[in-house]
Amino acid sequence: MGGVAGTEVPAGRIGSCSLANGGCHPAVSGLSGVAPRAWLANYRVFNTPNPLGGCCSGNTPEIVAAFEAAVQDGMDVINFSGGGPQTDPRRDALIDAVANVAKAGVVPVISAGNDRDFFGLGTVGSPGTAPDAISVGATTNAHVFNGVLTVVAPSKPELKQIVFVPGSSGVPASWETKDQRVVDVGKVVGTDGKPVSRLLCATSGNPNDPRSTTLPQGSLNGSIALVTRGGCTFDSKSARASAAGAIGMIVVDDHAGDPGSVLTSGLEGGMISDLDGAHVRQAMAENGGVATIRIARPVKQDFEVGTSWAGVPTSFSAGGLTPFGHQLKPDISAPGAQILSSTLPEFAGDDYAFLDGTSFSAPHISGLVALLLQRHRSWTPSQVKSALMSTAGPAFDDTALTKEAPVLVEGAGLAKIGAADHPLIFTDPQSLSFGYLDATKGATSKTIQVALSDAGDGAGVWQVELEPQSTSPGATVEAAPFTLPAGGTVVLQAVARTSGDAVAGDDYGFLLLRRGEVTRRIPYAFSVTRSGLANASVTPIKTNQTGDTRTGPDRADVYRWPTAPFGITGLFGVDTTVQDTGSEKVYSMDIPTGAVNAGAAVTSPGPKINASSDSLLSSPGVIHPWLLGSLDENDVLGYAGMPANANELMPDFIFNVGAAGVEYPPAGRYYVVVDSGKDPFTGRSLAGPYVLHSWINDVTPPNVQPLTQRLSAGHPTIVARITDAKSGVDPLSLLLLANNNKLQIGATSFDPRTGIAVFPYPREDPPIQPGSGFFQIVASDFQEAKNITDTGENPMPNTRFAGLRAKVVHGPATSWISPSKGTCLVARTTLQVVATSTAQVSSVGLFDGKREIARLRKNVAGIYTYTWRTTGRRKGAHVLTAIASDTSGREADASQPVRICR
Repeated sequence: MGGVAGTEVPAGRIGSCSLANGGCHPAVSGLSGVAPRAWLANYRVFNTPNPLGGCCSGNTPEIVAAFEAAVQDGMDVINFSGGGPQTDPRRDALIDAVANVAKAGVVPVISAGNDRDFFGLGTVGSPGTAPDAISVGATTNAHVFNGVLTVVAPSKPELKQIVFVPGSSGVPASWETKDQRVVDVGKVVGTDGKPVSRLLCATSGNPNDPRSTTLPQGSLNGSIALVTRGGCTFDSKSARASAAGAIGMIVVDDHAGDPGSVLTSGLEGGMISDLDGAHVRQAMAENGGVATIRIARPVKQDFEVGTSWAGVPTSFSAGGLTPFGHQLKPDISAPGAQILSSTLPEFAGDDYAFLDGTSFSAPHISGLVALLLQRHRSWTPSQVKSALMSTAGPAFDDTALTKEAPVLVEGAGLAKIGAADHPLIFTDPQSLSFGYLDATKGATSKTIQVALSDAGDGAGVWQVELEPQSTSPGATVEAAPFTLPAGGTVVLQAVARTSGDAVAGDDYGFLLLRRGEVTRRIPYAFSVTRSGLANASVTPIKTNQTGDTRTGPDRADVYRWPTAPFGITGLFGVDTTVQDTGSEKVYSMDIPTGAVNAGAAVTSPGPKINASSDSLLSSPGVIHPWLLGSLDENDVLGYAGMPANANELMPDFIFNVGAAGVEYPPAGRYYVVVDSGKDPFTGRSLAGPYVLHSWINDVTPPNVQPLTQRLSAGHPTIVARITDAKSGVDPLSLLLLANNNKLQIGATSFDPRTGIAVFPYPREDPPIQPGSGFFQIVASDFQEAKNITDTGENPMPNTRFAGLRAKVVHGPATSWISPSKGTCLVARTTLQVVATSTAQVSSVGLFDGKREIARLRKNVAGIYTYTWRTTGRRKGAHVLTAIASDTSGREADASQPVRICR
């Protein structure tokens, strides 16, 4: 097992800290770590024995070895700021390693992971999912390092330093030196006589239609539009604001905590937090919905700006329940955003940087563990975990810090070292994961026995109360008061119950233990299930089959965990959820003992690989396969079991590739469900016919056959035949690497029937010079998109890296694409060649021997196609010739021997 990565997100520099200006130590003097006197030992686990790709990747054997070495060296706590997608715990050696670490008396502290922005809940990674681990989520800090927005007028003290995150289009330098007018679009009267929506989306049809708006023409002339995130993409908001005369756009976030980023190719601007946005709008309302601002840009340095919203779970911090076992994770939270840390200059450009990620929240907890063990040497790992969790305080679900965050994200809450030092009682377990309660057969219950021990001054009568955060009708948790003797232990029976008419839903919150004014908390979670697929008609899966999601019953609409496999649409300003309202089809897949992998992919309709990246990312696709461990739509097999690409080493990571799979599955019966959703913007049903392909044990990469060995200089078209005998070629993975791998060119078309992939060299890139050119064609199969735990020297075993050394000429070049050499032709045969030149290609002649078949002038990206009727041609061997002519009078030819066999 393996595929573990570091859990940090990109760093930002501290511009004033560098060796060139004397170093950072004077600027950061007085800083201290959580446990400044702790002895540290470092064990290398990433990029060893060889780099596996990216910054921080590693394999399970090296990680286990490091854990064992730390135990042998007498360490008290292990901090592991790493992890990977959870897989079946029965096949995950790290789960056993963490258990053994705890048994040896060492406290394992593990980062929860950073994938909630990508895939929603159900994203806590292994080994943080280990029951014995202290899995740590990340919360916002009391400051950020970024740009600053100042409201000049109306002037208010609280609006002088507002956190501003520049968008992808940047911020003009003039916004820093000259006052800029900002208009709250919600205060503009639209062409329909009503206030314009602050979402600034289309008013009818597709909310992204830039032509649909009630903003009056010229209403934003020379101004910056203040809008709200959500409802439609950033680009569409920008287009409407621009059409009304806006010169920029500031987006008010609709998520809690630190403001996010604006990914747009449109107007310049950025984002502010929802709380700051509310304050700014309140001030603007007193001034006719208008304000004057300036923005200090984080160009040469980032500004440290204090915030009022420390303690909000970051949007990236992974949450539960876990896909396998449906356990409550993370366990606890700590600051993990905008953390000032020492780093390597080659990583961030300076010796210090501010960083985000649960990689930086976990060390905070490790430091607290060190402090607790310094004072309480006899405490066991379980008791340390209990002390931290039972005494934790709330993290918050809103930027105003008025509502506690769900335990699915915060765990037990924010650690409080003072209270943890004197916990009064120890609980074992430290949280209550009841898993699933199936209500389909009537009332049910599940009991967890909680051992409660006196931790010192904990004796007495304790009351037990329920503090739910989410409830479903007909479900509850019960526990009785208890009396704890001095130095003793009692067992509490915690029971989750459902009535016969209980409604499906998620239940979570806290079990409160009270003794007078003292409260200790135990987080709990469970789901009431009523599987819609329990009585579905099941068909044994074949290698290839067809189906249609337009006909038949619709039993299930939501598949999880994770809960948001298409959550990456949030990058473009729109949060989508799974709503597969088609008529699903269910297939059984029997996986034998010893299988390495298995899966299924919808090969038709396939992804539109010539679409823009933002179009592909902002659409959840048409037909979705899901791989389940049982006939329950809530039993998706984690990251690999969802339709999105879960392999972060691939270029189409997080794209919906229409494939679901599993690695190293225990033998047994699994289920592939094929369903379809709706267009997230128009609501139009995307149900329709499909072709489903399945496989077991795909252990080889695709075959790549370059077809263009001779190229014209400039911007030619390169063609290859790419096939895969098992899982099939992932068309979104296809890349042509040029210019010493500095240029990556995606395929503009791929035909899964013939395997023909076309790579036109982009016109905007430097031309290829005559001579010998070396290129690399990269092709992965669908199984690679599901490889999340591979180990070994080859991190991408289902990917082919094929070299192409081509002769580049100053003039025309042509190659045959179809038919292949020696092919037996039928009565109607498609002839296809590629022809390019340094001058315009005027025509391509196709010949059978000396007899002209056709003269072609129309092409697509240099591809010329003709349907040839071979009727009347003699059977046997023939030689087809293509002759490409350019406007300079030059010619190039290519021949292809074939047979006519009708």
